[in-house]
Amino acid sequence: EEVRLARIERAKLERMEAAMAEHNRKLQEDEEKQARLDQMHKEAQERKAKMEAEHQAKRDAEKAEIERKKAEERDRKAEERERKAEERGMSSDMSRKRKNSKTIDRDE
Repeated sequence: EEVRLARIERAKLERMEAAMAEHNRKLQEDEEKQARLDQMHKEAQERKAKMEAEHQAKRDAEKAEIERKKAEERDRKAEERERKAEERGMSSDMSRKRKNSKTIDRDE
């Protein structure tokens, strides 16, 4: 009878050990799966940040190009005004002096 009870007890322990081993194996798999998911999430965030940075750089470059073109157009117009003033026989400096002298004459 004691031998039979001992065998039953040993069988119970072996089943509990097997169940614990299976539980630990599943926990390990779950931890590995979570680690892979975390890594994939991190990589996705890095890709998103890189794409956003590239997009922002592109927008900044486009804005800089627009500003450069505006500046070129302003310079071109200023040169055109200067050229026209010189064609009329006076530099823009003389033109300004003449305007200033008219203002002074009116004030007097």
